[in-house]
Amino acid sequence: MKKVYLLIISLLTFVIDVSGQSTTYDPRMDLPKVTPPSPNAATLGKYGDIPVGLYSGIPNVSIPLYDVKLGNFSLPIGISYHSQGLKVEEKSGNIGLSWALNAGGVVTRTVKGLPDENGMGYWGHSTWTNQYISSALNISESFCNGTYDAQPDIFYFNFGEYSGKFVIDATTGHIAHIIPDQPSIKVKEIDSLNSFQITDDKGIKYIFDVKETTTDDNAPPTILSYTSAWYLSKIVTPAGNITFTYASDQTYYYQYNESDHLNNSSSTDASKFNPGLKVSNNYITVDSRILTAITTPNEAIQFYTVADRKDMPAAKRINEFVVKDYNGVVKKKIVFNQSYFGNSNTSSPEDCRLKLDQAIEFSADSTLSKTYTFGYNSPASVPSVTSLSQDYWGYFNGKTNTSLLPYMDPRIYGSYVANQATVYGNRDPDISYAQVGCLSQITYPTGGTTQFTYEGNDYSSVNGTPVNEQLQTQKQAQATATKTSTVNIPSVTQTFTINSAQTILITTQGSYSGAPPVDNGPSVYINLVNSDGSRTNILTRNMINSTLSSTQQLSVGNYEIIASVDGATQTATGTVQYYSADGYIHTKSAGGIRIKQVLSTDPVTTHTLLKQYSYKSATDATLSSGALVSAINLVSSKISNTWGYQWTVRSAGTSNYLGTTQGCFIGYGAVTEKDGNLDQGKKVSYFTTAADYANTYGTDSLIINQNEVTASNNSSYINKYLNDYDAYRGFLTKEQFYNSSNQLIKEIDIQYNLTAALTPTSTNYFAMNSKAGLFIDMCHVGCTQCYCISPELCSYCNTYSYELLYVFDSQIICPWIYKTQTSETQYDQNGLNPLTTITNYYYENPLHGQVTRTELTNSRGGIVKTINKYAQDKSLISNLSTTASLAVDSMVRKNMVSTVLESEQYTGGTFNSRLRTNYRIWDANGIIVSPENIQFQTQLSTGLENRVQFTNYDNIGNLLEDAKAGGPTTAYQWGYKGQYPVAKVTNALASDIFYDSFEEGDGTSALNISKTGHYSYSGGTAYSKNISGLVYTGNYVLSYWLKPTNGTWTFVSNIVAVPGSTYTIGPIAGQIDDVRFYPSNAQMTTYTYDPLVGVTSSTDAKNEITYYEYDSFQRLINIKDKNGNIIKHMDYHYQGQ
Repeated sequence: MKKVYLLIISLLTFVIDVSGQSTTYDPRMDLPKVTPPSPNAATLGKYGDIPVGLYSGIPNVSIPLYDVKLGNFSLPIGISYHSQGLKVEEKSGNIGLSWALNAGGVVTRTVKGLPDENGMGYWGHSTWTNQYISSALNISESFCNGTYDAQPDIFYFNFGEYSGKFVIDATTGHIAHIIPDQPSIKVKEIDSLNSFQITDDKGIKYIFDVKETTTDDNAPPTILSYTSAWYLSKIVTPAGNITFTYASDQTYYYQYNESDHLNNSSSTDASKFNPGLKVSNNYITVDSRILTAITTPNEAIQFYTVADRKDMPAAKRINEFVVKDYNGVVKKKIVFNQSYFGNSNTSSPEDCRLKLDQAIEFSADSTLSKTYTFGYNSPASVPSVTSLSQDYWGYFNGKTNTSLLPYMDPRIYGSYVANQATVYGNRDPDISYAQVGCLSQITYPTGGTTQFTYEGNDYSSVNGTPVNEQLQTQKQAQATATKTSTVNIPSVTQTFTINSAQTILITTQGSYSGAPPVDNGPSVYINLVNSDGSRTNILTRNMINSTLSSTQQLSVGNYEIIASVDGATQTATGTVQYYSADGYIHTKSAGGIRIKQVLSTDPVTTHTLLKQYSYKSATDATLSSGALVSAINLVSSKISNTWGYQWTVRSAGTSNYLGTTQGCFIGYGAVTEKDGNLDQGKKVSYFTTAADYANTYGTDSLIINQNEVTASNNSSYINKYLNDYDAYRGFLTKEQFYNSSNQLIKEIDIQYNLTAALTPTSTNYFAMNSKAGLFIDMCHVGCTQCYCISPELCSYCNTYSYELLYVFDSQIICPWIYKTQTSETQYDQNGLNPLTTITNYYYENPLHGQVTRTELTNSRGGIVKTINKYAQDKSLISNLSTTASLAVDSMVRKNMVSTVLESEQYTGGTFNSRLRTNYRIWDANGIIVSPENIQFQTQLSTGLENRVQFTNYDNIGNLLEDAKAGGPTTAYQWGYKGQYPVAKVTNALASDIFYDSFEEGDGTSALNISKTGHYSYSGGTAYSKNISGLVYTGNYVLSYWLKPTNGTWTFVSNIVAVPGSTYTIGPIAGQIDDVRFYPSNAQMTTYTYDPLVGVTSSTDAKNEITYYEYDSFQRLINIKDKNGNIIKHMDYHYQGQ
C-alpha cells in the first residue's frame, strides 16, 4: 500500500488509543525512554509466516539480515524474492535470479521515444500542440519516424518504505508529478538529470547521484547511450550521514524480435516490395554499479564481489557482506552460496543463470551460523535466454518453437494470407513450464520449511471489458465421389449446420485418369438448405487434377456439401472445416504464475500450517476475478504509401501498449484465503482492478495533406497511446471474515477518494501514420528522407501522396488517493446482531496530505472526533511562541510534515482535551529541530499547561535534559560517537555531570583490564580532567575505581566542593576506571557497551554493577552480579537440538 495509507493507519491507532484514555492523562506526556532497556534474551526468530500479495497473487518473500542504525533512523538490509514466473529472456541479478539485495535505493527511468534531455527529446518539444504539428507536415513526420519526441520519460524511485514514479516538467526542469501523488515527500531534480534529491516526510534527505548508463546497439545514434539509473549515494539525517559506495559493473540483457509482411494480394509488385522476414537479436549493455560499502559514523558494511559469473562474464556477483563497528571489529558476516540454473557446465553464458542456494549468517568469530536454504522447481530445466519457448507474455512454455510469430487462422485472415504464414510458434501459456526455476521451498535455521505451490494466472476481463468469447468446437464435413471400373459413387452429399456466423475453410480436390473430361469433370458444391427445402448455391467448383483452398463467409443455417463426378476414373473430394458454437468462454488463461498454497512445517512437532488461496469471483465461482490490463496483439495492417500495397504484419512482440498493474499484467479483484489445516474459516479480500479503472485512449487530431481528405474510423488503430490508470488499482476495498460454518462474522468496508488531484494532469503529444499503425513507412519528397524498400525507386516518391497522419495527446494520470472511511461490522457466530463502527477520515490540507480529522462513530451512535494539526497547518495553531513559530517554519522547509504538532479530542461535540508539542531550533545551523515542551489542556483547565520540558540537545539531536512539570531535571550523557546514552543523572543539569569509562579511545590499558567495559586508564601520567561551565554551586560526588599495581579494584568516592563554574578532577595516580562526577543531591546511573551488540554493564545510583555477556551472535548469554557471579544464564537451541 502507498506510503500515505501507512500514515493513516498509524494515526488511526493513535485515535483508538486516545479514545480510551482519561482527559487528564496522555501517555505521550511521559518522559522519553532515553536509557537502554535491560538486555533480555534474544528471540530465535519467527520463521515460516510468509505473507502473500493478494492483489497480484505473489508471495512476499523477504529475509531481514541486518539493520543499520544512526540516531533514530534505521536502514534495513535484507534479501527479497519476487517472481511472476520464469521469463525466458530474464537475466539474473547480482545475488541470483529473481532475488534482490535490499540495501539502499535507486531512481530508474523508462525512456519514451528519446531521452528527455536529448536535443530532439521531450524537453525540446513538449510544448508543441497538435495544432502546431498539424500545420507543419514535416514536423509531424519527424514525430512519426522517431526523430522528434514529445513524450516525457517515466522515472521510478524505490528506497526504504517509499516507491512511486514521476515525470519532469520540460519548461521548469522540476518534478511535475509524482504518480500517484504523495504530497508528503518532495522530489527534486538537480542540474539537468545529474542527480536527484528526495526528502521524506520526516525531513530525511536521500541523494541519488551515482549514475548507470545503458547502451542500445540497435538504437539510432542519437540515443546510443543514456543515463538509465541513479543510485543512492547518501542519506542525510540529523545524527549524521549514511554513505553508499559503488564499483563499476557491466551487465546486459537480451531482446529478441521478429516480424514479417504477408501480402494481402497476389500482385507481383506487392511481393517485390515486401520487406519480408525481419529478425532482431539485440543485446543491450548496461554500464551498471554494484554496491561495495555502506558507511556511517558508527559502523561500516563491506560488500564483497567476485567477477566469475558464467552467465554474464563481464559482471560481478555479491558473495558476502561483513559488518564492522567504528573500530573495525567484525560483528557479523553474511555469505551467499550460489550456483547456476540450466546447464552449469556450459561455455555459453546464455545457457545458465546465477542461482542463490543459501544465505548463511556467521557469528563474529565464524563459530556459529544460521543457514537459509532455497529450493527451486526443476532448476536444471531452465532454458537458454535465447530460447523461443515463450508464451505471449514472454514466460517459458516448453514448446519447441522455431519462431515466435503467431499462427494465422485462414478463417480470420483468409487463405491467401494464411497460406504465406508457414512458420509460426505456439505461444499458449503452460503453468508446468512457467514455474520452472521458481522458488519452491525455504529451509530455515530451525530446520523448518515453507513450501510454495503455484498455479497459472487467469482473467475474466481485458482492460475493463468482460471476456465473452464463443466456445467453439472444430468440426469437419467431407464428401467424396468416385467413379472407377470397380466403384461407382457418382455423387455424395454431407450436411452440416452453422450455428454462428463465421468464416469456414473449404478444401477441394479433383483428379482424373486418361483424357481430360469432356464434361464438367470432378465438382464440389456447397448449398444453403432453405427452410422450404429449396437450395441456394453458395459455391461451385469444377476441378481438373487440382487442390484448392479458400475461405467463405457463412451465416447461420443448414448446409450441404456435394461431391460429384461425371465420366470414368474421376474422384472429387470436398472438405469443410468449421466451428460449432457450444457456449461462451468467460475466463481465459494468461502467462505467469500465482501462489496456490503455502505450507509451513515445524521440524520437531511436524505440525503444519497450510494457507490456500482462491482467485475466483466473489459473485460467480465459475469466473476468475483476474483483470488483464491490456490485450495481446501480434497482428496489424500496413499500407505502403509509395505504391498503396497492403500487407498484414506479424510480430513476435505485442504491437500495442502492454499495460501493467503494480508491475504485473493481471490484478485480482477478489481473493479468498483459507486455513487448510483446521478449517477455521476464511477471509475474502476485495481490490480495485483494471475492470474498475481501465486504461483509456488519448484523443487525436487528423492531419490532412493536399491529396488526402478522408480517413477511416481511427478508433481501431492499435497504437494509440494509453492514459494509464494504474494509480487507481490494487486498493483494498473490503474484507469479509467467515467462521468454519461459513457464517459471516466480520466485515470491513474501506472507501477512498479516487478522484482528487493536487495538480492538473499533463498532456504530451506524438504523431503516427494512421494507415501504418506501429510500423511506420514514411516516404515523401527528397530521397534523404525516403524509406522505400529499394533506393532506385526513390525517384517515384514525388508522384505519390502522403499518408494520413494523426497527432495523439495522452494524459499523465496523477491522482491524490486517500482513504475516506472504514466501516467495521461485527456479527455473532450465527451471522446475526451486527454492531458497526464507522471511522471517517478528512484531509483538509493537500499541502501535506495527512489526516487532519477523524470521526469515529460507534455502534451506539456516539462520536469521537480527533483533530490533528501539522507544520503546514500553522495558521490553525493559536498562541505559538516566537521560538515555536520559527521552528514550525523550519519544519516546513525541511519537509518534516508528518509530525502531529497539536491534537484535539471531542466526544459528541464536547471538547475533551488538547495536546500540543512545541518545537525549537536548537543549533545555529538550524539542523536540530526537536521538541521543547509538551503542553496539555483538559475540560477543566483554562488553557494549555506545560507537562514535559526538553531543555537541551547535543549537536546530533540526542536529548541531554528533560523534566516533568514540577519535577526534577534528568540529564543524559552520550558516548560511542553519540550512539548510546552512557549516563543518566536525576536532579542535575547536563552541564553538571561527567562520566568517563575510557571506552572511546582514551583507554590506555590492555584489552579487558577494566572494571567495566573493555578498557581503563593506566597511563604513565596521572589522570586529570578539567570541567567547565558548571551551574550548580555546591558539593559534588567524584567516584572511580582504582587498581594499584598487582592489586584488586577498589571503589573510591569523595565529596568535593565546587564554589565556582569550573573544577579539575585529579590528578589521580594509578589505574582507574569509571570516573563519575555529579552533584551530591543527584543520582547517577552509567552504562558501557559493545558497539552494535548491546550494553555490557550498568552501574546504578548505589554503585552496584551488573554485567552482561553475549555470544558471538550478539545474543545475551549471562547476567552477572558485581562480583562476577552468574545470576542468569541463557542457552540457545532450536527444538530437538
